[in-house]
Order: sequence, then structure tokens, then C-alpha cells
Amino acid sequence: MGHIPDERKAINELYRVLKPGGIALILSLVDLKRDKTYENTMYTTKNDRLMHYGEPDLCRLHGIDFKERLTAGGFKVEAIDYRKYFSEKEQAKFSLGNGEREIIYSCTK
Repeated sequence: MGHIPDERKAINELYRVLKPGGIALILSLVDLKRDKTYENTMYTTKNDRLMHYGEPDLCRLHGIDFKERLTAGGFKVEAIDYRKYFSEKEQAKFSLGNGEREIIYSCTK
């Protein structure tokens, strides 16, 4: 979702096309040290976005409020740290990250 310019429209469209009871698994970069999503529409160049969001093609860097943003679109949301399902050895082998950004959001209609 961090790469999509009109996030609210995208969330609403995902909700619209998902059948009742359906599940959408959404993965986006999330900075768990931020309470609120960081975005500024003035950052349009790759250099600006790289400096502010950490990647040149991001439109925002989600904070802990990402779950709320998905919920506002109508979804019932569960945040899942998928790394917890793997041993430390498996986490290292598969480069599953360090726990700072690895959350999957299970969104149910």
C-alpha cells in the first residue's frame, strides 16, 4: 500500500471486490516506531522519497496506525508477525527480517 498514490481508494476497492467472508492478505512496509503514517505529497522525486521513506518509490511510510487505516475501509484486521512461526535458524536462512517491518495484515470482509 505504501507504493499506491491514492491509498484510501485502493483500500475501498479491495473491500468492494472481496466476497463476503473473503480474506485479503496485505503486506506493506511499516515503521513500528511511528504511531502515525508518515506522508507528504510534496515528496515527488525519487531522492525525496528515498530520504524520507527509505525507498525511492514509496508514497508514504506506514506507522502503527496502518491497521486503523485498513479498518476504516471496512475490514476486520488482524496483524500477524509471521516470523514467530519460524525458528531463529529459519528466520536467518530465509532472511525474514529483524522484526521491525515484518507484519502481514489479514483483512476479512
